[in-house]
Amino acid sequence: MLNALEDSQFESYLPSFARAAVYESSGPGLEIRERVAFRRSYCEGVPLAVYDSSVDMAERLTALASSIEKEAQELI
Repeated sequence: MLNALEDSQFESYLPSFARAAVYESSGPGLEIRERVAFRRSYCEGVPLAVYDSSVDMAERLTALASSIEKEAQELI
């Protein structure tokens, strides 16, 4: 998923600590697999949890977001 973000129009908003290379060997970014629900929720403009709360990657994405948020707060 991070690779997809890095290849999207949002790439310029990703800080260095939120890059795929950072999470390749460890951390909550491991094994976040792409799901059709990701694209569909994005296209419909709704959060994944609203679009499909049963998607199996939701908890992993939440953990990754929390990790990125924590690291961002440490930079401030």
